[in-house]
Amino acid sequence: TFKQNPFETTSALMALADEIIKKRAVCQICGEYTATLSYKTTPDQSEIDVGGAEKYMAVCRDCYNKLLAGNE
Repeated sequence: TFKQNPFETTSALMALADEIIKKRAVCQICGEYTATLSYKTTPDQSEIDVGGAEKYMAVCRDCYNKLLAGNE
């Protein structure tokens, strides 16, 4: 989830997998090809909130932590 907690089903599937390929994207903050997290840009904090670029942005771990620190 956007709170860095895996969905229950995802955890169960990962436990059964022989190989896990983690996909990356370009971080929308720093521009590096290291984004593996989603940062929610809307105030709605629901765990399940279907959406795309209007609600989430791809970020790397460093930028994710900086964004969280700025919102505390």
